[in-house]
Amino acid sequence: MLTNVTHATIIRNVSNITTEQQYKRGTRKRGNNMENNKTVEINEKKRRALDRLYRLSFFFSNEMLKYEEEHKEFEKKCKEAKESGETVIIVSASSNNAKCMKNCLQATNKVIDYLNKKENADYIELWQLDGVNAMLDSCKKEVPFDLPYAIQGVLGMWDELKEIY
Repeated sequence: MLTNVTHATIIRNVSNITTEQQYKRGTRKRGNNMENNKTVEINEKKRRALDRLYRLSFFFSNEMLKYEEEHKEFEKKCKEAKESGETVIIVSASSNNAKCMKNCLQATNKVIDYLNKKENADYIELWQLDGVNAMLDSCKKEVPFDLPYAIQGVLGMWDELKEIY
């Protein structure tokens, strides 16, 4: 009789185990192993792309701050020239460069947000992440300022691209 009680207790305890615990124990198998490998590969490539996009965002923010400082110096020199009464020709594109960097930073942040959103995970494919990483690989020494927009195109972020045109 004692063995029946023990057996009943074991069955009751096993039925209370959650599915996640069964996966951990190995008593229940997850879906297709190939699907799991593909998901792991996509997650690794997404993480790699996101790390690099965060660095790209940092690059654009530093460039923007640099151009803003140049613009402040430009305004200071213009004010000094005006006060001295000298005729001086000073040309600066720093304010427009700062605006360009700000737009690049915003576009990069939109890409980062798109990749981080869980509802977009079903739409992101392996070839897209490979394309993003290849684009970032080719831009190690010199960064084109249309890179975030090209990445948006690869990821199919059409609504964001329509905003700029």
